[in-house]
Amino acid sequence: MSNFKIPVNTKNPAEFFACIGLLDFATRVCGDETFGHFETLGNGDVFSLSSPDNTYTLPQILGLLCDTPIKGGESELQFGSYMTLNWWGKKSPLAAWSGALRPSNFLATAQEQLRPHTNQLLDPLNMVTLSLKGSGMITLDARMRNDALDIGFSHDKLGGKEKQPRRQYPATLLLAFLGLQRCQPQDLSYWTWDRPIPSSLTQAATWGLLPGYQKHHLIFQVFEYVPGQSYAVVTFADHIKE
Repeated sequence: MSNFKIPVNTKNPAEFFACIGLLDFATRVCGDETFGHFETLGNGDVFSLSSPDNTYTLPQILGLLCDTPIKGGESELQFGSYMTLNWWGKKSPLAAWSGALRPSNFLATAQEQLRPHTNQLLDPLNMVTLSLKGSGMITLDARMRNDALDIGFSHDKLGGKEKQPRRQYPATLLLAFLGLQRCQPQDLSYWTWDRPIPSSLTQAATWGLLPGYQKHHLIFQVFEYVPGQSYAVVTFADHIKE
């Protein structure tokens, strides 16, 4: 795989956790010598991913992401032979999707949406920016907070408004889901880090527990669309001044 630099907006929690998911999945495919960290280039951030194993390219790894079978029920999924997914059953504040949706359904939908466009992932920029028209996704991505209907919320609960297709980010969704299995934010906050680390250390890095590695501390919010029910959206994060 060698080295790839992927432009990301670290203020978007979905893109941040997608980087963690990419590092974790790439490690499972390429081995434990896979490392990742955040850098600032020009006016933006990039996620640098590297591995000495050249068996797979980054587009091939993302192709595996699209083709991995998903099995299981509401509380736990098996993502091929790679990992078990069940983080949403641990009272995570990010498990904020409509009761009509199921993780297996929207992950499979994201795979289906992404599969015909894997050739566009030859450019690492498209890992998080590739957007497609569609509906029925969820609220992890702050770019999708404008209309609750577009992320699968109930037509009746929200007053019968017509649903209009908006842009979806299937690669970000898939990878963020994997990343949240590896680690969760602490009190809706997370740290970026600027030195290469393996996937096994991302939980410690995300919680700011690796002195000398930490770069930026960010905090986001989760807003309810329907008070008292699981209809919520994630906001972009703000920097915390230490």
